[in-house]
Amino acid sequence: MEITKITDQYTVSGQITVEDLDQLVEQGVELLICNRPDNEAEGQPNFLSIESRAKELGIQTANIPFVGGQLTKEHVDLFKEEIGKGLRTHAYCRTGNRCTIIWKESQS
Repeated sequence: MEITKITDQYTVSGQITVEDLDQLVEQGVELLICNRPDNEAEGQPNFLSIESRAKELGIQTANIPFVGGQLTKEHVDLFKEEIGKGLRTHAYCRTGNRCTIIWKESQS
């Protein structure tokens, strides 16, 4: 898993696996946001499997999936609500690009 630091409180990556959650816990992640729709690609772990393990590890989760190029105000508003909690947050999608775009949109 290649992690990109956007701010001290917000990092992004491409698709994660259940196994990656241990590394995220070690890095102090308290909130995990998924910006990738389930079944976007064959073999992609679904959100529920990641959410289940994340909750076991004490990580809060939010599912705000959107298809590239189809970001809406509602997506951004939900995202703002989640990051407004002030928790150390990691977001993922296929490459990390959507997670970066939604963060940028939330700053305006």
